[in-house]
Amino acid sequence: MPDTSDKMARRLERVRGLPSLPEVLSLLEQVLADEMASASDVAEVLRDDPAVTTRLLAIANSALYAGRHSRNCDSVGEAVARIGFSQVRQICLSLSVVNMFPSEGSSLDHKAFWRHSLFVANAARLLAERSPTKNLVGDNAHFTSGLLHDIGELVLDQFFHEDFVRARALAKLQQIPVSQAERQVLDADHSLVGKEIALMWRLPENTASGICYHENPESAPEVHRDLARRIYVADVFSETHDMGNVGNEVEAQLDPGVVDALGLTVGEINDVLEGAISATEQSTLASEIQCI
Repeated sequence: MPDTSDKMARRLERVRGLPSLPEVLSLLEQVLADEMASASDVAEVLRDDPAVTTRLLAIANSALYAGRHSRNCDSVGEAVARIGFSQVRQICLSLSVVNMFPSEGSSLDHKAFWRHSLFVANAARLLAERSPTKNLVGDNAHFTSGLLHDIGELVLDQFFHEDFVRARALAKLQQIPVSQAERQVLDADHSLVGKEIALMWRLPENTASGICYHENPESAPEVHRDLARRIYVADVFSETHDMGNVGNEVEAQLDPGVVDALGLTVGEINDVLEGAISATEQSTLASEIQCI
């Protein structure tokens, strides 16, 4: 018998119109994988995407990045140098996925969804920076997995809409977690769907794993477990601190064992995550979310 993951992967393969990542992101990943890459190399990839280059130039000339410079930035290469590779990658990914799924006809509040996702991305990244345990996967994996941890919900809502709405109704009726209701109705939850989408998009295995295990981090492969733990902690904190309503009818409870495993006290985690709230509100993507 094929497992649930195989069955869902086959169902997704049959879906018409399933979005794919823009080619520019794939090319960008290839360039950034080269430790010798320059700002000019990155700019060369981005020049063919007017929407991205326009946004990068606007960000490079914003108060956040222009303060130390006496003149406006008017080239993509200079914008990349000002903003930095990591931030450029995060901005390009964010701009692409936020506009990938239409909000019209959706049963989800897309503004709340992306606000929540952006917070989890920032929080997971900051937890990785603060945590005394070794970061085995890098900051980019934390941001990407955090941003996309609930991407399966958008896929289910758009392409399995009736079943997704039924699952949401069941969660509300029975006062059970949304994921549990999804498994009852669809035989798969949004975490699994998100993992399969990440693999279809050829994102790194650690990103797919972080998405897959963000609600059950102790089941993650050991090399990805701390990544999943940080996304889990950020996700629970988001739900309990009103950083975007993701529709759960059951209040999330933070597992103290997961907190202990990260080597941080609850107070330290709260300090980090309060900082993530500020980072999210000041993010260059915040204005994009308001335009959804």
